[in-house]
Amino acid sequence: MAKKSKTNIYILLPVVIALWGTIFYKVFWGNGGDEPLLMEVQPVNMKVSKQVEASTDFQLKLNYADPFLGTQYVKKKVAVATKKSKPSRNRALANWPGVSYNGCISNDKGELAHLLINGRTSLVAKDAIVNEISVLEITADSILLKCQSEKKWFKKFR
Repeated sequence: MAKKSKTNIYILLPVVIALWGTIFYKVFWGNGGDEPLLMEVQPVNMKVSKQVEASTDFQLKLNYADPFLGTQYVKKKVAVATKKSKPSRNRALANWPGVSYNGCISNDKGELAHLLINGRTSLVAKDAIVNEISVLEITADSILLKCQSEKKWFKKFR
């Protein structure tokens, strides 16, 4: 067994050296010699038009098929979950601003909720008041808010 491995080394070592020698020769000295490295560039005359085309507006169509799943993309509509109860006739309904709950962040101080109120992002804690809206309860998938005297649950925006 040992004799075969020495024979293999004596045969394969010169083959490997010759192969690497050929590669180094081609890379460093084997340019071919007579061929020019750069080609001559011929200038091209182009007529420039001074007429300006009317600008057109384009709209992207983003309803193409998903390349990984092979299914058509369907935009999910976000529904705001509300507790259905009959409003009492004595009180006026609250004028809720546009509120979107984007999730919660837990740290050593407690939980913070990420809210989007009238296009402004806010990180709020429990019992905080932002734009006349009180935060009553924060969970992983929803938040309980109070505006004026009306309470409302908002589901997490996905």
